[in-house]
Amino acid sequence: MLAVLLPSRGLIRTRVIEALDNELYGVRHKKFYTHAQPIPDCFNHLSEAALAYKTVTHLWFVEEDVIPPPGSLKKLLGLQTDIAFVNYPIIKFPSPICYYYFQGILLWVGFGCTLIKRSVFTGLPKPWFKANCRLKAHHSGSGSKDWTLELAEEEREYGGQDIYFCTKAREAGYKMGIVPGMDCDHDPVGSEGVDFYEREFKNESNTKARYVEQI
Repeated sequence: MLAVLLPSRGLIRTRVIEALDNELYGVRHKKFYTHAQPIPDCFNHLSEAALAYKTVTHLWFVEEDVIPPPGSLKKLLGLQTDIAFVNYPIIKFPSPICYYYFQGILLWVGFGCTLIKRSVFTGLPKPWFKANCRLKAHHSGSGSKDWTLELAEEEREYGGQDIYFCTKAREAGYKMGIVPGMDCDHDPVGSEGVDFYEREFKNESNTKARYVEQI
């Protein structure tokens, strides 16, 4: 069975529900919602609730303002990776993408439209999600690839739970994949966190600092 997880603040867009109904037609599934829970609690509580059902094999996270495109679920399942992701543009800043490569390695993906195998959760320690996290890259040698990645927790206003989860999963050997040539629509109107992004990132040069700080 497929678990569909909607970490909502109570503002789910009707376009999201319509898109999910289309994708889930004929698919055995159960939806799980949260209401007015902060990050990362909403992600941890939803995951616990879904995993309580022993028949759940995959957890599909869809955020309340991300509209999955037609055929996205089939494409996500077709990747056959532990973590599968469809990109969704946020806003102009910090980036039109919600994933990050560093030195040719996919470090993390966002959770706007992300399918995760049950085995990833059962193989990782709790809590699965922590907020206020970022990656720091330390240059540990003279070579261009001599970098050490450090997961750092710090005081931030918003997010970071995706960075934390993906970092722990990657370190444990789980594989991530991105559906090629497909993007979700994103409706950020009224979304918590948009003001933060627009304040923190005034130009493209600030984008990289959000994802990986190079020291």
